Amino acid sequence: WWHASHPPLAPPRRSGLPDLVLVTQKPDTPPTLRGLGADLVLYQIVDDYVGLADEPSRDEVAARHRRMVRQAGSVWAISAVQVAEARRHRPDVDLVPQGVDHAAFAAAGPGAGCASGRSTSTPDWRSPTC
Repeated sequence: WWHASHPPLAPPRRSGLPDLVLVTQKPDTPPTLRGLGADLVLYQIVDDYVGLADEPSRDEVAARHRRMVRQAGSVWAISAVQVAEARRHRPDVDLVPQGVDHAAFAAAGPGAGCASGRSTSTPDWRSPTC
């Protein structure tokens, strides 16, 4: 990721273009955010990255997540639980919730999004009835 994204990010600072904002949602960004050339780096926490990591890599993911929280210019999280965890590392984390009613989503269960009445955990998203 670093080698693919670094060259396009550096020129805007030198060319006088408008401010460049880099938004990332993953803790596995380059080893440092400081050399990317972005005017603002926003780290958007949208999942429990540490909890979802495989056991062998959990400590590394946790360290990278903490680094992102500390180094980003701004940090947003989509749940109060994520905000509370991130605020252990910096006080200015903002809550920016998604437009999802999590209780209704969880209660619906598998296949609830299909209007066809089929009960399936893998709906055909190409179908207009799902």
